[in-house]
Amino acid sequence: YLPMVAYLDRDGNIVDTFMDGFLYLPDVSFDFSPRGQHAEGWQDYIDSVFVEGKNISALNSVAKKVGTALGEPDYKVKLFFTILYTFTGYDDFGYVNGEHLVFDNPESRKKAIKWMIDSMISRYEAGGYTNTELKGFYWFEESLNPTDRYEGELIKFACDYVQSMGYKCFWIPYFRALGYETWQRYGFDIACMQPNYMFDHSIPKQRLYDTAAEAKRMGMCVELEVWKIYEGENGELDAESEENVKRFIEYLEVGKETGYMHTSKMYYHGSAPGSVITNGWRSKNPKYREMYDKTYLFAKKKL
Repeated sequence: YLPMVAYLDRDGNIVDTFMDGFLYLPDVSFDFSPRGQHAEGWQDYIDSVFVEGKNISALNSVAKKVGTALGEPDYKVKLFFTILYTFTGYDDFGYVNGEHLVFDNPESRKKAIKWMIDSMISRYEAGGYTNTELKGFYWFEESLNPTDRYEGELIKFACDYVQSMGYKCFWIPYFRALGYETWQRYGFDIACMQPNYMFDHSIPKQRLYDTAAEAKRMGMCVELEVWKIYEGENGELDAESEENVKRFIEYLEVGKETGYMHTSKMYYHGSAPGSVITNGWRSKNPKYREMYDKTYLFAKKKL
């Protein structure tokens, strides 16, 4: 977590704060697995977030270290938790608070959603994480499901519930996903559109400008995306990695040019242990290190 919570110079010295918030969510493969569609799997996921010495525990320790190094011992980073999706089409979600839930009606699905939110808040409050602050929840699905007649009702329920306790609720739909134009109707506090420019190298740079324009029109922010950057011992990058570095820098430059650098910013950087944020600071490759430096400047609205 250190090179994400702090901006590091090339010797690993803490120079400044960096990312100020962290979203915890499972890999999408879990969401669509049998475990991801059952109460026991949800409980396993919740437990994993609170493993001692990892995840929030590790983040809290690093935030304290960074704050101390910068003369801000009470420095806190923000946390956001995930609301998993209550899939229908099977009979048995399992037992929640002693009640057997079957997702054949919206009320049982609301009970599962509420149980997950309550469980995460309860575990967090019991953890004594002095250098973090829980700020809200993320609706995990990246598009509305046209076959789920109750999804809008469920999203509104989830948003209303977390907001009633003073938290925020947000969504990150993919590029022009179903429902993005009506995101405010469901009660979200904020929505951030994915350009999906990183993942298909046949997509032209114009996608970033189109996303910026559409996000501005709809009062959204823009997610920045990077993945799969592999560096050799001497700093060499393969062709795919070089292209991914180039594309991510384009996300930053277009954000500077069009203005989404000055809005809320969300970043996807691959599954842990990450890529641009985790590894770029110590890279021997000047372009890769430049990407880390520019991301810091972008995060601070200084690029």
